[in-house]
Amino acid sequence: MNTYYLILKGTNKELAITEFETLFETYYNTKVILKKVENTLYTFSTNVKLHSKDFLYRLTYTNYIGIKIEEDNFSKYEGKTFRVRIKKSNKEIKHTQTEQEIAKIVWNKLKNPKVDLENPQFEINYFITKDKSFFCEKIFENKKEYLKRMPKKRPVSMPFTLKSDMARVAVNLLGIKKGIVLDPFCGIGGTLLEAEDMNLISVGSDLSWRDLLHLKTNWKFFYPKTKPNLIISDATTQIFKQESIDGIVTDIPYGKSSSKKGDRLYEEFLRNSHIYLKKGKRLVVIYANFVDFRSLTKKYFKEIAHIEQYINKSMTRYIIVLEKK
Repeated sequence: MNTYYLILKGTNKELAITEFETLFETYYNTKVILKKVENTLYTFSTNVKLHSKDFLYRLTYTNYIGIKIEEDNFSKYEGKTFRVRIKKSNKEIKHTQTEQEIAKIVWNKLKNPKVDLENPQFEINYFITKDKSFFCEKIFENKKEYLKRMPKKRPVSMPFTLKSDMARVAVNLLGIKKGIVLDPFCGIGGTLLEAEDMNLISVGSDLSWRDLLHLKTNWKFFYPKTKPNLIISDATTQIFKQESIDGIVTDIPYGKSSSKKGDRLYEEFLRNSHIYLKKGKRLVVIYANFVDFRSLTKKYFKEIAHIEQYINKSMTRYIIVLEKK
């Protein structure tokens, strides 16, 4: 049994937990439940070895993963280069030992120790919590490549555009490794950019031809060798075949233009989404606190998760994960 420790993004731990557990089940076909240790430090045990590069690459709200070194057995690192770094579960935790002193513990247990502080084969982390301390081998640290596609980094951006990390998590909550992902309110393309980065087949539709032109500009900037799959269409109009889509993810409109249509826009969107999706597949929707959307979903979908994301005093976003029965 392997014991893993994770450091989650602290801004929304519920969303981070849901993303990790969803992706884990998607890639390893088994469920896992994260248990809180302290602050943003979580743990879980499994017989699975986290070997999938695609799984690790897609993680967005997980900052670090380490596998516990049981009984301080460092034989694996014999003749290999390593370095030791201290990690604390809370910045306020005080400790007197330096990284050099901790590294001596590992050094003294090896016959042929080799330290490389710049480019080691292994990084060993010494975790310190309020109640205990232990060693882990680092197997993942989030490089946050998605930050390159944040709204401010795009050639064309707009106010209230979905940030790349939120868009990426929303795509991950679909729980698919491959297939066609649709955003029927794609706008200038936040979700499509992230789906493309995950090697999913992304398709976008929107009523605004201007937004689609901006999307093409953004797409060409990040993915010059490919072209986006785009359709000018109202989300209330059925344009795809029945059970032809593997996942639908979107940030639904909630401005003045959409409010004129009221619940009818969302009702028709849900109805068409139910038609498009394959059985057992998911719809992930991001909506604002001043939109009555959740109650409309019960007619068409089974709710898997509903997560709150605070934005500011006047606005909270909700991420709802729905599954076609």
